[in-house]
Amino acid sequence: MIKDALGKARSYLSNLANWNTSGKKKGQPGSPGASNHPTLYDEAFCLDLDATDLRTGPRTCFARLKVYTGTGWEWHNYPVKLSRYFQARWRDSAWEHHSPKLIVRHKSAALHFPQVKHVEAQRVKESKEDPHLVTVGVDLNVKNLAVVTVRQDERIIETVFLTDHGLDQARYRHLKKIARKQWQTGKPLKGEHSNQQLWRHVRRTNEDAAHKVAHQIAEICAKYPGCILLFERLRKIRPKGGSKSRRMNRRQANQLRGKIKQYTKDKAYASCSTVTAEVNPHGTSQYCSRCGAKGERFSSRGGKRIVEKWGKLFFCPSCHYEANADHNASKNMHHSFYHKLHWQWRDKRRADPPPVWLKGRWESPARGTPRQRLAGQARLARGTKCGRAIVDPNGARPNPHALLGYT
Repeated sequence: MIKDALGKARSYLSNLANWNTSGKKKGQPGSPGASNHPTLYDEAFCLDLDATDLRTGPRTCFARLKVYTGTGWEWHNYPVKLSRYFQARWRDSAWEHHSPKLIVRHKSAALHFPQVKHVEAQRVKESKEDPHLVTVGVDLNVKNLAVVTVRQDERIIETVFLTDHGLDQARYRHLKKIARKQWQTGKPLKGEHSNQQLWRHVRRTNEDAAHKVAHQIAEICAKYPGCILLFERLRKIRPKGGSKSRRMNRRQANQLRGKIKQYTKDKAYASCSTVTAEVNPHGTSQYCSRCGAKGERFSSRGGKRIVEKWGKLFFCPSCHYEANADHNASKNMHHSFYHKLHWQWRDKRRADPPPVWLKGRWESPARGTPRQRLAGQARLARGTKCGRAIVDPNGARPNPHALLGYT
């Protein structure tokens, strides 16, 4: 550990000297801090889960670390807590264990063990050729954290709704309390963190919900070997409007969806070799999953149908199909994966004539009002790329409107 710290200090001094000689004003290397966690190699630690004399409980044991006391190196035992997932992977010969890192926090310390497993899976392009391929579509939302639909042979064979069990409302109450306290105390000082216990509670609840939902989705994938897991290709979603607590709640909900997606990928790939694919999310909640026509979302309040953008229900005016909006979006993900209905391949060739470079600018005969298009077509008829006029064999310039068929 001491050698590791010396190496990081020497690396910092070397990089700082190179930066000083370069004469640059930006990009000064930062000093090594707590984020540079030391790596413990085989001769510096020992963890034996089968030593019954060191186990005080089913999930507790002692890790032996080699510590320098100032006069020499000695072995010391430190109590550690383990999860059942770590114990199962530690005893499984298929998992390869790398050297751990010592993570020192403000009030605790932890040993992080990187665990690697070699998994063989078929590529998505090759699996797509199977006519009986099973696809698992997952639509991530706020109230319904995940709506899972399983499709095979062009029909839905299983549907699962995974709700938040009041997580969104509870998180909103905590964030509302945080926003009120921040308003009362004013602008915080630089480097000061307020409401640490509340923020820690919000992060823990999000982390717990993400792991639970990811585990349930991975169990569904395990029932269909060789299936493909589908997610929407969503990027940054910025909350707009509303109070500060509502914007913070939407931001936390978006982070939760990203965690569910990442944890599900890892758990499904490690447990049952399920490959994950991302599909085009355009129109999944706006088009009908039965006929492909564009529908509308609405909510039912007091026996009345209120059309709104984030309605809970979906209605298709073409085939009169009515269903849960999240369930309809989850079914559309399968159509997007197979490029059917609204997501089918389109011909990218231009229907209008391409623009032509004429007199220092591009002229498009199919742009503007009818009068402007007529004038543009007349200009194109009068000249070519180099701007020369079109003349007949007798040397006379013909009427451009006659060339275009306008007499």
